[in-house]
Amino acid sequence: MLKWRVKPRWIRRNLHCNKRVNEMTSLEHPKANQDLTDLTLDEQKTIKELSFFKDKQLQQVVLSTKKLNSKDNYILGKIGVVREIFGESTTHPGYLSYKLPDTKPNPYRDGLSKCTFSERQNRLSVTSLLTKSWCELRTAYDIYSQKPRFATSRIISGAKQHSTLESTIYKIDDDWLEFNQRLNVPTFKLLEGWSDTLHRLMTLFINGEAREVLCHGYMDSSDDNGTFLSGEKIEYWQRMFDSGRTESPDTDPASKFVLVSGIIDHLVLRSKRSENLIVNQKYLEGTADVMKVIEGLQAKVSTPQAQNDWEIVVGDVKTRNVYQVPTQSSVVKASKLQVMYYRFFLDILGQAADTTYYSLLINAQKRGLDVDAPINPLNALSLMVRHPFLIPDMNRLKHGVSINFEPFDICNEADNKVFYDLTPYKELLTSDNSEHLREFCKKWEKPLTLRYFAARLSQFYNLMGGLLSDKLMIEYYCFGKNFHNIDFTYSHDNLCQHHASSSKFWFGKRPIEPIKPNLKNLVTYCKYCDYSSVCLWKREAEEACGQLGKDLQNVISEIY
Repeated sequence: MLKWRVKPRWIRRNLHCNKRVNEMTSLEHPKANQDLTDLTLDEQKTIKELSFFKDKQLQQVVLSTKKLNSKDNYILGKIGVVREIFGESTTHPGYLSYKLPDTKPNPYRDGLSKCTFSERQNRLSVTSLLTKSWCELRTAYDIYSQKPRFATSRIISGAKQHSTLESTIYKIDDDWLEFNQRLNVPTFKLLEGWSDTLHRLMTLFINGEAREVLCHGYMDSSDDNGTFLSGEKIEYWQRMFDSGRTESPDTDPASKFVLVSGIIDHLVLRSKRSENLIVNQKYLEGTADVMKVIEGLQAKVSTPQAQNDWEIVVGDVKTRNVYQVPTQSSVVKASKLQVMYYRFFLDILGQAADTTYYSLLINAQKRGLDVDAPINPLNALSLMVRHPFLIPDMNRLKHGVSINFEPFDICNEADNKVFYDLTPYKELLTSDNSEHLREFCKKWEKPLTLRYFAARLSQFYNLMGGLLSDKLMIEYYCFGKNFHNIDFTYSHDNLCQHHASSSKFWFGKRPIEPIKPNLKNLVTYCKYCDYSSVCLWKREAEEACGQLGKDLQNVISEIY
């Protein structure tokens, strides 16, 4: 029987893609995609109450089949939950109310924060701010339903295309996979995200492009305009971090600032004159020392010449199943706003390395993580296999030497001695790909922590700050081919107007604003909505349009 030392490339690619799909749809939830063959009593009750099943004969036909596909069950489950929260119309029984429930008027607090299947209970994403990319009423129903996004074939196809683009720059190393499988290295999602982003920002300055880069900002939920933290002094960030360590969530003054996270699909470092990618070949990625690379880039990037010659363009990749840009104006508008948010966050993160350092520490803190907890030694060794450029810094931590970033070094000097001993792992490093790490299997003077990655990431974000371009792009792909791009210009005013409106929605400061009730929208948007059959807004719009037609006929008959 054939045995694989490492999973074949096609299996690894599928595993990587499946991971992305899970992140997009939260399919780790056990009921996310369950194929129920027998309808429960609650599901039968839901069907009976649907407006289009008021006909007893039709109702009996559906219930007698006792079988619906997984998407049907998923939709029925959502409608049942939403009906319990929003209630039904008194004038149109069976149809869902489109007003925020009086008992749960805050979508963030009463919807998202109560979610049990997602890790994002206490934070928002950039895409979640785009409440009107389709229809805000559908968005509200989905939030309160607390159901994960259904993994359609289109979502799975899009994830594969994103994964393929990512793999063109970042190859999955066989030695690293073998090491993780052999030693059963535990998963640490934020650690992996931060270390990968550090690697990708480094490759941005080496190879001229980067993909799947993390960014974030903090929205003030108490402010009517949804203002983001920007430009505050280092002391403010220090107090905010310290209060998060000592105060409970109910009394912490920093709790009003909601973490908004995003993943940037594409960054391009190019010449302003020729638009060719900037390549710095002297920084050899495999043998580089991250500290030396940062010092070299700081001297190069901070010059007026570099800022006149170079620019970093932020882009987002949209995958399609046809060679056509979306015809809905709201979808294209939302895509542009999404890229503007990314550019805005990078601008904030690029202002000062010391404030960004604390911004990252608070990011981890809001996820319930201790930034000073020693990283599992297996994870530390795995990172050195995957990212050799970290090895010189690991050597500095091992000997208790400065990494030349003052906020981190001061904290490290002040800390009490933390026990961090990798000696027991020495005998596990027997293969060729890890034997060179045996020298690290001893007691370290300083442990590896999330605080270290916050330090190095803040320096790379700061390198980008002065190079960010106002030129942005959306790249459309179909079956792996880039068939169309939209180039546009960053507008801070438009972005401020949007996040003011979005924050009012999320924190219950304005009513839901569905699509405009006209025939074009009813055909374009409602056709693909899970709530179309029970949507009171749609029903009333159809009646109004029908009445308008009758009124026009009466006017015409009177004229002629």
